[in-house]
Amino acid sequence: MVEASALKHSYLVVGLEESAIAQIAEISKIQSYSSGRCLIGIGDAADELFVILSGRVQITTADGDELGTVGESSVVGEMGLVDAQRATANVVCMGPVSAVVIPIPELRKMMNQNRQWGFVVLANISRVMSDRLRKTNARVDLLSDQITHPWENAI
Repeated sequence: MVEASALKHSYLVVGLEESAIAQIAEISKIQSYSSGRCLIGIGDAADELFVILSGRVQITTADGDELGTVGESSVVGEMGLVDAQRATANVVCMGPVSAVVIPIPELRKMMNQNRQWGFVVLANISRVMSDRLRKTNARVDLLSDQITHPWENAI
């Protein structure tokens, strides 16, 4: 069983009472992964999310473009909790990684039974995903400003 303290620094549980964090900890386990290990692969079923305890992971697209790197206290796989869709990015360990692994079906069931704290968890995830979308929009805007007319570079 995972100690509730392992989850306390993650945005996933911000605002939850100790008892709710303890319930999530009860269904979780701690796993260690070696460098290069793929935690989540494109097309994988959304059945686990990971709270990184130590180390860093890189998130990449199918063609290898880096979407970002995250480390301690970060959560990966949370989109699967929200929409139950298959993974659309790879998450690979950049060195040794230790993570709390939370089974999504069990967490989703608990959130349904405890809707007040289930709402808090979803609100926490929504805030982070909104921030990521804002940053992505800014990057798309910057890139679209760099696009020139297709005939400008013609012979």
